[in-house]
Amino acid sequence: MNFNNETYFHINFDDPFTRVPNTILDNENLSYSAVGVVTQMLRFQRSGSHKVYAKSLISYRKDSKTKVSNALKELMQEGFVIRTQIRDEKGQMKGYRYDIFDTPQNVNSESVEMTESQPCAVFPTPVKPEAGKTEVGETGSRQNRGREIGNIKENSIKKKIGLKENDVITTVIAEQSEKNKTVYIKKYYESYIGVITPNNFLQLLTYLDNGMEADVIIRAVDEAVGSGVKNYKYVKTILNNWIEAGVKTVLELTEYQNEFERKKKSKQEKKQSNNKAVNTHNVNKNKFANFNQTFTQYEEKELDEIIKKSQKEKFK
Repeated sequence: MNFNNETYFHINFDDPFTRVPNTILDNENLSYSAVGVVTQMLRFQRSGSHKVYAKSLISYRKDSKTKVSNALKELMQEGFVIRTQIRDEKGQMKGYRYDIFDTPQNVNSESVEMTESQPCAVFPTPVKPEAGKTEVGETGSRQNRGREIGNIKENSIKKKIGLKENDVITTVIAEQSEKNKTVYIKKYYESYIGVITPNNFLQLLTYLDNGMEADVIIRAVDEAVGSGVKNYKYVKTILNNWIEAGVKTVLELTEYQNEFERKKKSKQEKKQSNNKAVNTHNVNKNKFANFNQTFTQYEEKELDEIIKKSQKEKFK
């Protein structure tokens, strides 16, 4: 690609989608990889209660664990991401949590120990904040986020950077109640598809009642919009297909879609291989087709005479 001519990029979709703060985009110390990773984490910023796990984050793209870990290092060095320990009631560490901020936080870069990134393994279930507190602190103010995040104090920030077995990545949004989730789903649906009838909306909420994450329903809306079929019936069909496949969480959906793409690719390759074999067979068959047809028009005696005459001419 020639970057010196008038080549430019045009956005062919309407706002709003995932919003990335300009403070992140304008930071020249962040690589495209780091910007991509934080954008993926911000994909669910409006869903409130959603937690993005390191294992799930890595599964979204083909990038290696080391590459994602290095991107997180950059974000932490610039103050857009702060990592804190999560401990249970007995004080035992249960994992880590990454909090994302729209402006750089005052983190002493010298206190951050640069180490080789380590691979991700198995990750735990979400750790909920104390009752009555949100993931951005009791008031949810920007100042509070830097001093106290839920029940995790800023002096508990871990110095060693790198993905560990118990790493947890969370978007820093206030915890949503069930009521807020339904409002969010309705608002999102009507923003991208259109007004939803009361009966259809109640049907949509039954997926929540059956244990499906709100963000999976949002992904179904995205699928419908992306396919150009903006109606409730299509969204419902998508959700029913996912239910039949045992998909209820975002992680399960990502794994299901990745497996679907792998099978689709394998099927296409097999079809191409079979077509190649059939075409080769047809070429070989047609090569001698005229030869066989030429001699079937003669009787045995006539054929003998032709062969004998041919031999006489050949050995004169």
